[in-house]
Amino acid sequence: MAIGLLCGIAIVGIGAVVSGPEEDTAVGRVVFAAAALTVFSLIGMAGVLLAVRRPSLNWFGYLTVVLALVAFGLVTWKLWDGFFFFGNDWELPIAVTVAALACGQVSLLLAWARDNGPVAWVALGAGSMIVAIAALTVLTIAFDDVDVDGRVYGVLAILYLLGIGLLPLLTLSGGDQEGQ
Repeated sequence: MAIGLLCGIAIVGIGAVVSGPEEDTAVGRVVFAAAALTVFSLIGMAGVLLAVRRPSLNWFGYLTVVLALVAFGLVTWKLWDGFFFFGNDWELPIAVTVAALACGQVSLLLAWARDNGPVAWVALGAGSMIVAIAALTVLTIAFDDVDVDGRVYGVLAILYLLGIGLLPLLTLSGGDQEGQ
């Protein structure tokens, strides 16, 4: 039933796009929505990967999927000018998108580094950095009186990049063999 409903919506959408004027803004919105769905579905798939590979953390994987869906919905709704909740600004969609991106990255790191060796510790460190960056970003978006020095973001970003750079090197050198 869900497949039939999605196919029906797609047919109606295609009909509306094809029968509309050439310079219709709906076409641009549909293309943007498709691009947004691509990004947010990748975030959701990271959550699914975590839920499948590490059942003890499936709650976080499913939370990532939900955040990806909510972020996609908010961004798409805002794009179509139907979003009136919390005013006319983009603060809420951006904050939820940042949280979803961070959860997606952490889900990938947790799904990848399943053991207790060095790879797991580096992944945990990198995940902590992305969580800190996202938390500070959401706080600065949500509260006008929160101002974070750019150098704090810079240090966190460097530590995150260091961890992300070390992960493939450790994996290729056999650092992920410990704990297996």
